[in-house]
Amino acid sequence: IFIRPFTTNVTWQACSYLEVEDIKNVFKSSEVVEINDGIDFDSFQDVEEMSKLELVNKFTNQNFKIVSDVFFSMGRLHEIKGFDVIIEAFYLFVKDNPNAKLLIAGGDDGYETFLRQKIEKLNLLDSIFLIGAVNHENKCKLLSNCSAFALASKFESFGIVIAEALASGVPVILSNKTPWKDIEKNKCGIFTENNKNRFYNSFCNIKEKNYNSEVIKAFVKSNFDWNIIINRFIKTINK
Repeated sequence: IFIRPFTTNVTWQACSYLEVEDIKNVFKSSEVVEINDGIDFDSFQDVEEMSKLELVNKFTNQNFKIVSDVFFSMGRLHEIKGFDVIIEAFYLFVKDNPNAKLLIAGGDDGYETFLRQKIEKLNLLDSIFLIGAVNHENKCKLLSNCSAFALASKFESFGIVIAEALASGVPVILSNKTPWKDIEKNKCGIFTENNKNRFYNSFCNIKEKNYNSEVIKAFVKSNFDWNIIINRFIKTINK
């Protein structure tokens, strides 16, 4: 009501094609430019290398002797992030991969108790760990040294942590409710339907694919580094 009279003089900025659609649904004739969120690409480079075993033991305070794969997910512990889907998919995965681990980082947003109960009910206390919120340094360590990053969000307008994972050279497994439909053609990961069976298949399939970390990093640097994003804003403003 308050914005509509001014829409003919407004250029909207959307951070993904999903946001473009949302704006167009309300203000159909408005000009909308898609400019993604950005990341500091360089801050995810030259991170300390750790073995899978060292990584898990550091962030779980456990003393495992064997770790085969480490899948990592991150976000506020809220229903919309779909961590229950990842947990259920991982339950299927560890049946044939008993030494694999799943680490989930993020502060509680009303869903932690439910997730902990699900982990316990599925008898996954030695396989899945909620490690709480992490600082930038530890986030870089987790992203750079895990086997793959997974996110099963029911909706993401962009998903900064996805770009951060790719900046770390890590392949990603993403819900098709996120706006990252081009990751497969850019050889950066798997874009899948958001259910436990498809995520389970993706956990299995991503192990078989030979991803090149430098290709993944190049994709992010050329599209989502802040220097690229700033130039897009300046070009749009100057128009």
